[in-house]
Amino acid sequence: MLFFIWNPKNVTKHNCFSRSFQLPFYMLLIAISSFVNAEELTTAKNEMPNQVSFSEVLALTHNDMTTKLTYGDDENQFIEVWAANERNKVEPASAGIVLIHGGCWMSEYGVDHVRPLASALSDQSYNVFAIEYRRTGQPGGGWPGSLNDAREAIKTIREAYPKMALSAIGHSAGGHLAMLTGTDPTLRLTSVIALAPITDIATYAKGESGCQKAAAAFMGGKPESNQQAYALANTLDKRIVVPLYILGGKTDKIVPVEQIKHNQARRFIGENIGHFDWVHPQTEAFVHIMNTLGRLYE
Repeated sequence: MLFFIWNPKNVTKHNCFSRSFQLPFYMLLIAISSFVNAEELTTAKNEMPNQVSFSEVLALTHNDMTTKLTYGDDENQFIEVWAANERNKVEPASAGIVLIHGGCWMSEYGVDHVRPLASALSDQSYNVFAIEYRRTGQPGGGWPGSLNDAREAIKTIREAYPKMALSAIGHSAGGHLAMLTGTDPTLRLTSVIALAPITDIATYAKGESGCQKAAAAFMGGKPESNQQAYALANTLDKRIVVPLYILGGKTDKIVPVEQIKHNQARRFIGENIGHFDWVHPQTEAFVHIMNTLGRLYE
């Protein structure tokens, strides 16, 4: 039996494959999985790191951004842009991704940790717009300021590239914001892909983990003291006006699998995918992101 082992370490800035071949190669890995036995497929997956730490994500390298946009006067209201395939400018009619980072909505975690993911996605022929937004602890951040910033950033991108097919991808707290931007038809998004998102913030904010406490701080208090705000911030009862995909992992220690839900969503829940695997482009999780994008842009 002919079988290919994909080594994610090859998919880097100094790749031996041409970038035009990388995306078909990802799709090939997924396609051939139906022709190999479970033992062989498990071997291939074991070649990829999983349950990666945040520090492992921060240690990754990335291509330089193409340009930077601003959408407000605050120092945190900017958009880092990676043109597809390291072009020197964004092609207006090509496919784009708005990337909304997570970090429990906290000021300590910014756009820097998703630059490797943005760079990897741009290497797969997508223009990537990684947005920074005001977060808890910063003037104008928290609820609803962070969401308002995400919307304004997308409006700025949409005004600059009115013909672009534009999907929003958000991770963790950024997945929560991405889903809420998906309720706004004026943004003209193509889809929303939420990676380990916090979908039921009212339930989540009742917990005692660090990120759960940060959710309560983001909302300005616990659910019982701020019911109206939580009703607006919860995604579960909101109508998402574009196709919605939610991807998560059973072994996620920050966002439990119970959060990976919405009645409009097409879902994927991986067996051994950790929280930060979704923002590490050498993992199995990244293959699933590419598979989802492939369905949208085939």
